[in-house]
Amino acid sequence: MSEPQPPRVVCLCGSARFAAAKAAVAEAERAAGRVVVTTPDMQAELDAMRPGRRAAALAGLAAAHQLLIEAADEVLIVNPGGYVGEHTAGEISYARERGKPVRMAEPERELEAG
Repeated sequence: MSEPQPPRVVCLCGSARFAAAKAAVAEAERAAGRVVVTTPDMQAELDAMRPGRRAAALAGLAAAHQLLIEAADEVLIVNPGGYVGEHTAGEISYARERGKPVRMAEPERELEAG
């Protein structure tokens, strides 16, 4: 009899403005038996920050997301309406450069600055 396989680890990526959609996708992934990792929803905190502090916080989130992408088996892009912003596009490139499969929650539309 073969050993049971560990669950797949999925890293969620997508714009911070889509916190509710990310939560719904995370729940569906967990219900399917996958482990979900992502950075915390910090949109309200980011909106309240001074520009210099906001830039530093965004850089820290980007670095954390890269670590999560590296640890994950695959990346799932939460992209309501097909939206993929600049930061998420960078995460997609980062994942693909490392050979990580990338799934889209919705069909992708043309890249928009976000």
